[in-house]
Parts: sequence; structure tokens; C-alpha cells
Amino acid sequence: MIPILQIYLPEVPGGMNGFNECKMIQIFLNQKALPIDITKNGEGWKLIEYATMEGLEVVETPEEVRGLKPFQIQWNESEQKDFPCWEKAWSYVDLSEVNESEEATEHFFKQYTNYSFTKIEEYGAYIQSPPRHQPGEFMLQIAPEEKPRFMIGDNGTMYFYYDKDKKEWLMHWDCF
Repeated sequence: MIPILQIYLPEVPGGMNGFNECKMIQIFLNQKALPIDITKNGEGWKLIEYATMEGLEVVETPEEVRGLKPFQIQWNESEQKDFPCWEKAWSYVDLSEVNESEEATEHFFKQYTNYSFTKIEEYGAYIQSPPRHQPGEFMLQIAPEEKPRFMIGDNGTMYFYYDKDKKEWLMHWDCF
């Protein structure tokens, strides 16, 4: 497994919401094969939660990921509101009237945008369609990023969910 992302949650505005008492998370990915469909933590990828920073040590970057550039994310609270994608919006409101009007449809897509880069919380910015049965609460997405030279598939995005009842992390990804 190779390290993909490490988030020190106290640096994230509002980043502690939904992450229990967690101080840091690390996400790793199997470099040889991407999991297909929605997968549980440990099935081709791994998310580790740390409740405390005590005892953690800095380790050398593994040889396998030296092509990726370390990149310090400057987390900011977005000034732009984030909205669910078209398919997900139907679970909140009946959009039949919007669907029947070209003008209303155009207004929907201009007015209700979705932030498609790496982010914590709000709504997944799905490239294809969201999973039919979302496996828990959407928590974060990792999008292709130019500066660290990170990409999944064809400019794909990884979506992470947390099922509070089962206390388990799940991941889904899609691409163009």
C-alpha cells in the first residue's frame, strides 16, 4: 500500500465534524489494482484514524511513491456553497418540473454547483453517477490534483463514506 493523503484534522476548518475524536487520518491505496465498486476499509485501500498524535514518528517516503510530490494542502472553508449533484438532488426534492423546462434545468446547473476538488464533507462531486445505495455518510473526496501529480484512472475521484452504525469506512471511485 502506498500513502495517498494524510489529514491533520485540527488544521481543517470544521474538519472535526463527523470524524469522532480523531486527530489525524491517513489513506493508503493498493498500487497494483484499484478496488471495483464500493469497498470496505482494508479491501485494496486503507484508512487509519489516530485519536492522538502521541507516539507517531515521521518515516521515510516509500520508494514506490517517490514519483508523487509531497504537497501541503491549505484547507479553507469554501465561500461557495456546495450542492448535491443532479441525481442526488432528487433524493431531497422532486425535480420533475425542473426536468421539463430547459430554462429551469439551465438555472439548476448554473445556480447549484458542486465543488469537484479534494474536500471534506458536504456532497460528493460524482463524475459518473453516485452509488445507487450510498453506504453511509459522505465524508471526503480525493480528486485528481496536478501539483502532487495524483490521478486515479482517467482523472478519477475517490469518495469516502462512514457508516456510523457499523463503524466502518467505505470507498467508491469513478472516472471519465
